[in-house]
Amino acid sequence: MTALSAFALTSCSGGGGGGEEEDEPQGPPTLSDIDDAMWDAMESADSVTVEGDMGEIGEGEDFQEFLGDSGTLSVSGAMDGSFTVISGDGEPLMMMIGDEAFVDGGITASLAAAPMGDAIDMDQLEQELEGKWLDLSSEMGSDDEIDLGEMIADGRETWEEGAEEDDSEGDDSASDESDSDESNGESSSSSSDENPFNSSSLEEEGTEEERDGESVWAYSDDEGNELAVRADEDAPYAVEVTNDGTTARFTEWNEVDEPERPADDDVMDQQDLESLLMDLMTESQ
Repeated sequence: MTALSAFALTSCSGGGGGGEEEDEPQGPPTLSDIDDAMWDAMESADSVTVEGDMGEIGEGEDFQEFLGDSGTLSVSGAMDGSFTVISGDGEPLMMMIGDEAFVDGGITASLAAAPMGDAIDMDQLEQELEGKWLDLSSEMGSDDEIDLGEMIADGRETWEEGAEEDDSEGDDSASDESDSDESNGESSSSSSDENPFNSSSLEEEGTEEERDGESVWAYSDDEGNELAVRADEDAPYAVEVTNDGTTARFTEWNEVDEPERPADDDVMDQQDLESLLMDLMTESQ
């Protein structure tokens, strides 16, 4: 891919003069001129917040109470995985700090009481767990970890695979196009299921827009897919990505602070939770 092209906006104010001597305002760089700089900036960032649609998870009643009407989750944290906070509707639901993991007492109450039906007083359980955090450190495995740095690296791999598919399609002969399209369709579908980044359908030419008070360069296609990046040639961080109806929003690049660990008095383990549930079941009989 080519190096990042220079971006400048020339003032339109002032008197006349030779038309050919005046610089015309430049539009956004082409997508292939900006994507390497985008990925380099994101991979070298310290932290970020990613907000996305909940999808099927958000349809669960246990989550709706905490997510409100937004139906979204946000993941904030360090790119090196040293800390991560998962929030719903602006409220933290889970924190991972170093080797420790904590789940909010409110969502713990909903998930713990769900299979117990009327055998337990839900209101009392919520009252007991209000302000508490369940320590799940011993239950966490490598598959449960959320690594934002790895997510960005996977996104770049998916992106570059899409670009390579475009190049290979351009080199294919007409007789091979149908087979190539079928193969590439399967690959693109598989990639987009795991990551919203996909370059294969976006137009090279972008537009400059303002979103939430920030200038962005937006690149889209006819199917509603889009990539919007910060209009900054030195740090064109992704701002919003939409692919196959899934949207991810990126904010707080390099601005996320590590959360404070819950106080010891506010932390309970699995044994504490089981004892509490047994006591409440006994009281309900």
